[in-house]
Amino acid sequence: MSQIPQKPADAQWNDEQWEAIYRKDTDLLISAGAGSGKTAVLVERIIQKVLRDGVSVDELLVLTFTEAAAAEMKQRVRSRLEKEMIEQPDHPVIAKQLTKVSQANISTFHSFCNKLIKRYYYLLQIDPVFKIADDIEVSMIQDDVIEAIFNELSESEEASFELLAACFNNDRHDEELKTMIIKIYELARSNPNMFDWLKSLDALYEWDEVDLSSWAYFNEMIAPVKLALKDAKALLDEAYELARLAEMSGTVHKYVSDGYALDVAIHERLIETLNGSYEDIRQAFAFVKFETFPRFNKNLYDREQHDLSKDKRDAYKELVSGLQKKYFLYSTDTHRQHFAKSKELLQALVSLISRFHDDFSAMKLEKQVLDFSDLEWNTLTLLVQDDKPTDVAIEIAQSLKEIMVDEYQDTNSMQEYIINAIATIVKPKIPVFMVGDVKQSIYRFRLAEPSIFQHKYHTFQQDESIGHKIDLMRNYRSHTSVLDSTNYIFKQIMDELVGEINYDEAAQLKLGVLNEPYDAFHATEVHLIDRKQLKEDEPELDKVEFEAHHMAKSIKALVESNQLLYDRKSGEYKPITYQDIVILMRSLPSVTVFQDVFRQYEIPLFTEQNTDLFDSIEIINLISMLSIIDNPYQDIPLAGVMRSPMYFFSERELAVVKTSTRATYFYQAVLQYEHVGEDVALKQKVKAFLSQLEEFRYLARHTSLTELIRKIYEVTMYYDFVVGLPHGYLRKANLDVFYDKALAYESMSKKGVFGFVKYIERMKVLNKHFAKAKTVTANENVVRIMSIHKSKGLEFPIVFVAHIHKQFNESDEMGKYITHKKYGIAVKYIDPILRLRQKTIAQSLIAQKIHEEMLAEEMRLLYVAMTRAKSKLIFTGVFDVEKAFKKYVEVITHKEWLLPDTFRQKSKTYADFILPSVLRHCTKFDEVNPYLEQQGALLFDESQWKIKIVQAFEEAHLNLEEIEIEQKLAPSVDLNAIFNPSYDFAPLVDIKAKQSVSERKVDETTELFKGIPKPTETVVYDRPSFMKAKQNSGTEVGTAVHNFMQHLPVSTQHTLETLTSLRDELVQKEILSKEISEALDLKNILAFTQSSLYSALVDALVVKKEVPFMTLVQVDEHEQSDILLQGVLDLLAEFENEVWIVDYKTDYVKDFDAQYSELKQRYYVQMKYYSKAIAALYPTKPLKCRVYFLKVQRYIDYTLSDFDES
Repeated sequence: MSQIPQKPADAQWNDEQWEAIYRKDTDLLISAGAGSGKTAVLVERIIQKVLRDGVSVDELLVLTFTEAAAAEMKQRVRSRLEKEMIEQPDHPVIAKQLTKVSQANISTFHSFCNKLIKRYYYLLQIDPVFKIADDIEVSMIQDDVIEAIFNELSESEEASFELLAACFNNDRHDEELKTMIIKIYELARSNPNMFDWLKSLDALYEWDEVDLSSWAYFNEMIAPVKLALKDAKALLDEAYELARLAEMSGTVHKYVSDGYALDVAIHERLIETLNGSYEDIRQAFAFVKFETFPRFNKNLYDREQHDLSKDKRDAYKELVSGLQKKYFLYSTDTHRQHFAKSKELLQALVSLISRFHDDFSAMKLEKQVLDFSDLEWNTLTLLVQDDKPTDVAIEIAQSLKEIMVDEYQDTNSMQEYIINAIATIVKPKIPVFMVGDVKQSIYRFRLAEPSIFQHKYHTFQQDESIGHKIDLMRNYRSHTSVLDSTNYIFKQIMDELVGEINYDEAAQLKLGVLNEPYDAFHATEVHLIDRKQLKEDEPELDKVEFEAHHMAKSIKALVESNQLLYDRKSGEYKPITYQDIVILMRSLPSVTVFQDVFRQYEIPLFTEQNTDLFDSIEIINLISMLSIIDNPYQDIPLAGVMRSPMYFFSERELAVVKTSTRATYFYQAVLQYEHVGEDVALKQKVKAFLSQLEEFRYLARHTSLTELIRKIYEVTMYYDFVVGLPHGYLRKANLDVFYDKALAYESMSKKGVFGFVKYIERMKVLNKHFAKAKTVTANENVVRIMSIHKSKGLEFPIVFVAHIHKQFNESDEMGKYITHKKYGIAVKYIDPILRLRQKTIAQSLIAQKIHEEMLAEEMRLLYVAMTRAKSKLIFTGVFDVEKAFKKYVEVITHKEWLLPDTFRQKSKTYADFILPSVLRHCTKFDEVNPYLEQQGALLFDESQWKIKIVQAFEEAHLNLEEIEIEQKLAPSVDLNAIFNPSYDFAPLVDIKAKQSVSERKVDETTELFKGIPKPTETVVYDRPSFMKAKQNSGTEVGTAVHNFMQHLPVSTQHTLETLTSLRDELVQKEILSKEISEALDLKNILAFTQSSLYSALVDALVVKKEVPFMTLVQVDEHEQSDILLQGVLDLLAEFENEVWIVDYKTDYVKDFDAQYSELKQRYYVQMKYYSKAIAALYPTKPLKCRVYFLKVQRYIDYTLSDFDES
């Protein structure tokens, strides 16, 4: 046993930490619970290795998983050494060790591998100037390689490839097979014995005997059946007891006297059969026949108890039927047929994957790039050859005194192999210090293997000669309430069967230091937002909105309360602020809803926005546009683009176009409507859309991808439009990021729009994410929203865990094929000729294992979320509360601490972990009395809980009276004023000379516009909504009027009702804000539609609105150079014998007749250039320019003669 120094009485370390710091000469596994100070222990161990054991910093290899963690650890080591140097200035080694810290081997696994490869590149035949390819480059190389292989195999009509294509491709594309190959390849590469693993895949389908029970995995397959039947007996027992309660007048219920005994006999026969052959089991389940449940007799039985008894018995029957369909549907012969076909497919797959590996490796070598997996594989090549250590491995091992691994629970097989390859070369072996918490292993999607930690934990527990384990379970972060609540939940849900970990005494969290008193505030709360009682006239808001409103109100109440939080660092109490609060979510697709809602409550919110770029609506629209440019015969993208803010087709208009013809494709209907459509205005709208689409398709063939995207931004004005939406700054940044991604793609591939769209589809299928843009920082007094993954390692005084109603993602358990690192690959039985698909028993086995691992991971995620809280924990979710509680009635009366196995295995949400556990607590929850007839099992525990049930319709409304009007508002840029300024001659301001307006604005034309107001960027203070109605500026109102008129159909049938309906539609589409829309004078607009000028428009051949134009204008009569003037007309109408330009004005006019000459002169220059541009388009028709003043319903006429320059 290693010599551990005596711990001083005043030491800051507890006994377990002290041992973890000083024990040596053996492998150490430190199981460090949340908040137990593991990083501090690891740093102190490094320091004591240096100071006490004489180990140099560069003789330690310290590995972790993020660059930030590695940098922080280096800094901590440096700070501790600097502190020691002050305290021990004469120490002989501290100064020298300080100089070595920057070069110390404290890094991520990948950085360590990269360093080795750069040092020994000549042994690997790698170019020394290699670079690490990012996800885009890797995916593009993969795509090129696999495309070449598929083309070659298709041309050669390779039989095995044709089999795979027939089974896994569809009629339109081969993306599914491509994705399948890459996913299996990446899984294989995480195994240090990759090729052996691939060769062994068909072992899953081996069995020699006649019956399936000889299959190596049969017992694992049958285990969940045994478990389900064992727990199912309780259903029959409950049915029996309820039937007894139903008895009246001394009559014995027939289920009590006869039915129960028959059911128990069936049950026992099924359990007994499970020890026999597969065919015996199959027959037993197939021929189960239950007697009919006794009919209700009102003279003999109590109706409610009788029906409850029947429900329990029906539940048992359904369970048996489900097991039969899932596990025992097919005969042994059918399974043998399934297995034979699966082996054939797998052998073909392995051959194809091996070919892909060779070609992919060759292509990377040619391009002088490595991916992240290559770093580990090349390191393994440097360390091991033919199962023997290399000279490089020996050299590295001889230079090290200890290897330390942080976050050990997140290692995978490759990383473990590399550690062992170094540690076991020399004798005695290099000690490995491993620290982590398997309960916080939450990176299964990155192929982390918590089983490595678990296996070592049990091994060290059983044999200390191999290594020693230490449990650090004292928590120095959280209040007792958080620890008690976490322990209370996890004692009920987590064990090795469901959760992979026994949440026993060693695993439970223990208070490290006494801190705040335990008062009512600290009780953990569960907030249930009940959707059931929504009034019929209430809008059906999304679940997320209900939750966001409730959470905003709760946070507002916390911040405005007098509650104080204890600050351990200062030892003082302080008021709650926004920065004390975090909202944790499993994933972040609902972040934008929270941002919108919190803005209404004036709650500052920050999020990392690490959601996928491709999930944002502005990018979805853009991808749809690129898709139809490549191939317009795609109904959904085409309808999406037309409906989007690029073109503003309404749902009614799309329906009219679609139903006007029997065309198969929507694009055909659109083409036909351009020529035969009955609605003239819609026909013109369709024509303009098709013209623009054709222009884009031409550009796609003749210009670059990025130039096409730039043109889409410019021509559709989509780039400018999104800036004016909520979170416009972020949406604009997302469009910039998308452009940059296209630029990066273009630098690697010349496949244009088609290739880029396919590339995006591949990224989404492979679950490769591109982060959205980030535009703000978190160093402010703001509430934070982050994913649970992102929160790991952080701490917050108050934690909201949101969306506990949200279902777990079970997609990995479904599909034509499913993969598992241990069991391999299971594929459906597919007969492409008969078009037959059947789920195989191998799929059921692997799906069950994946489900178990998924549940374990979700439990660990919940553990991470709960243990982020320092003072208070609050859960929120949206439910039909009555239905939710009914779901838990059967389980909350369970007397044992652990909830029933089958219930836990069927859990679908965090609520399934939390609610039944809390409902069994000894606290009497008055809130649940209306929903539950009986209390739960009354588990006595020190944790304190509150249940709060609120009605959804109450949460869906913002109480503006609660907002502090005097609160100082942050300045913001009024984007509407910038992008849609309503001022005279606005269309003529953006002038360019042989350039687009987005590239350069020509300032030299100032003289041309003398006397014409110019736009300025307006900085405004955003007002609360209740203050905005009477304070809208003329600019805002003018802009709103123009937007409204743009979308107003030309008709003399308008009424105040139709105008109001249009206004509300534009608000819903976010074209108008609610506040500004209420400032519109619809009566003035109605008067305009009833004027003689407007009535004449109905007879026009064509009416166009917001018409862009360009015209050359001479800057100076003495100069030969012209400038290109660009503008937009409010309305252009073409009649049989003349053309009109109509421009709307919202100016206040006191006396139109008296001001007529002044007004005509004011708009003279504007109309002059309007007429110059349009006259060139209609040289044979007289032109009239009409400026209509909406407030007085009068207009001014200009003709070309008014603008003669004689």
